[in-house]
Amino acid sequence: MVAALNPGRVLMVSNGRQWLEVIPHLSWLPQSITAPFWPMNAWHALLVIVPAWLVTCAAWIGLETERAWRWLVGAVAVNGLLLALLGMAQRLSGTHGIFWIYNPRPDYAEAVFFGPFFYPGHAAAWMVLAFGAAVAMLDFHLRRRDPLQPPSRWGWPMKRASIWLAALVAIIFALSLFVKPDFWVFAAGGLIIIAAVLWLARLWQAGQKRRAALYALPALVFLAVLLVGIGVATWWWRQGGGGASLEVNPHDPGLPVRYAIARTSAAMIKDEPVLGWGPGSFRYVSPFYLRKNPFFTDPAHPENLLYTAHYALSDWVQIPAEWGAVGASLFAAIPAWWAWRAWRLRRVLPGESWIILGAVALVFLGAIADYPLYNPAVLVALGLLLAAAVKVGEFAGRPRPTLSNVFIACP
Repeated sequence: MVAALNPGRVLMVSNGRQWLEVIPHLSWLPQSITAPFWPMNAWHALLVIVPAWLVTCAAWIGLETERAWRWLVGAVAVNGLLLALLGMAQRLSGTHGIFWIYNPRPDYAEAVFFGPFFYPGHAAAWMVLAFGAAVAMLDFHLRRRDPLQPPSRWGWPMKRASIWLAALVAIIFALSLFVKPDFWVFAAGGLIIIAAVLWLARLWQAGQKRRAALYALPALVFLAVLLVGIGVATWWWRQGGGGASLEVNPHDPGLPVRYAIARTSAAMIKDEPVLGWGPGSFRYVSPFYLRKNPFFTDPAHPENLLYTAHYALSDWVQIPAEWGAVGASLFAAIPAWWAWRAWRLRRVLPGESWIILGAVALVFLGAIADYPLYNPAVLVALGLLLAAAVKVGEFAGRPRPTLSNVFIACP
């Protein structure tokens, strides 16, 4: 908000050309660029962050029972199931509009959007979080009964777990065949491995060391075969084995372009290291730096003649470029605070909390080569799942829930 109220440059547009002009401002405060709200300015960037903060604070203060927090995690998993089914139905039907109605980009929207997400990378990040929530709920329901009992005697918990199994299957197929099969598929597979390791550790702690060792190798082999099978099936489908080639996003720039834009962003950071260029300023400042990069100006490679970029395609460089070291430190302090709370509860934190924290960590890891943190829906899911992982651990560490922390300020 300080940066939005202290613009240091104004965007000028004339005859298809655009440039920046410096205007009087307080140089020792965060600054921004005066530009239209759409497609982006400082106020727009603020509205991306504020909903996640407010929703997480409201849940942290208002939900005071362990059951309510588990319902919240389950709601995220069910939403992931619905998103996967909706996105696959849209792709298979060949629709040119989101929800079969709205077409945001008539030129190539049918090859880009997935469900209500215009950019498939955001949908993939959101579904990885939902996948983690489904694995967490599956782990919770399966341990409602003694894990040493045969499956035929689990009864009700297994029936309740069926919806989480359906969510896992739908999301993994959506990620592998219709969205972004590279990092996010293996992220989802990693969450399955985490859950399997936790289950084997639970058997080990229960004194069944021999049974845990007996189950370990077949479980890991099955997971490896599953991931390899998904990868082969995805490759076969994309090569036209399903009757027609399925191109997820032909406009995705790929790793070379992402690396070149990241180097350009590093130059932006070098020029404004402390306070940055201002929230929402990347698309207006980056053209002046991209034109200095030989990767984008070599006539021998006309496909790389890119003179503007709306995003750095990496949150790890765009956030410091826009917000500077001060803003990036404040941004990083929020997940660091949650991680510190979880570390303090590590002795009582249940398995589902570790799975959720693993899903959140994978999204932050994926932000190295993508920009999921610039989507409000992904940020809301991140905040809620982080709060749920910590809250469930707090309930596990005390005999019964109380209303004492209603009066504690939201972190």
